[in-house]
Amino acid sequence: MKVTIHFADGERLDGDSATASLSTMGFPVVPRAGNSTMIWVSLSAIKYVLIHSGKVEAGEKGDPRAKRGLPKVVVRFQDGEVIRTYRDDAWGPEGEGFRLRIWDPQSRAVVPALISFHNLKGIFFVKEWDSRSAREKLVVAGRRPADTTVDSPGLVHANHANEHVEQLARDYRGRLAQVRDQRLATRDPLEFAAAVRDHLGKLLAQDGRTISESDLRNLCDLILRSSFGYGPLDVLLADPTVSEIMVNGPERVFVERNGKLQKSPPSFRG
Repeated sequence: MKVTIHFADGERLDGDSATASLSTMGFPVVPRAGNSTMIWVSLSAIKYVLIHSGKVEAGEKGDPRAKRGLPKVVVRFQDGEVIRTYRDDAWGPEGEGFRLRIWDPQSRAVVPALISFHNLKGIFFVKEWDSRSAREKLVVAGRRPADTTVDSPGLVHANHANEHVEQLARDYRGRLAQVRDQRLATRDPLEFAAAVRDHLGKLLAQDGRTISESDLRNLCDLILRSSFGYGPLDVLLADPTVSEIMVNGPERVFVERNGKLQKSPPSFRG
């Protein structure tokens, strides 16, 4: 079977494996490149494994399970990555991990996945991806309940982005707007996110720029939030300690925490 191992440190490894579960020894894989003929990957290093072969369920525009009324599940990892999926007949514990299926917008298929318990923060069963009203997402008068901090569907938050990544976001936002790809015009967050990542990788390669996996995630996040959310306010809206947000200008964003007003770093920059 063709597999992709997603590591806890952000790296990925493509290879082949005859194993369909995680054991106490880890996960065996034959890499498609490099000097190794086989690797036993430690469980503590694995975040999840995608299995690309076998029976998959294809969809045209999105996850075909979305219309079945299946229970919604949010899988959160310790590094902040979020996977949104559904509880179907493939769901359940398997060896030293958890077996489920996720929607892959690139292949437009539901792909089996093995989740390692070692880098998992929690598995959440939710009624809706985001139950907040539009007003609650922007400005909340009074205390905001802690359980309303839910990410937008298909998007992964990066709590901090350095100046270099912010500059890259400004540089590439305009260039992405000139790319002719129908996925970049869609209002489907999952499909749009996949297109942004694909084209950012190509543009970075064309410019001879190499950035870390975490910086690439932050770069995608900045562009996605400016397209689907409230831009720099999204990080504050996801903070349960913030009771109110006040915007007095592009560089004057204030928040209230524990009854005290303080200036916040996020600003609206072009």
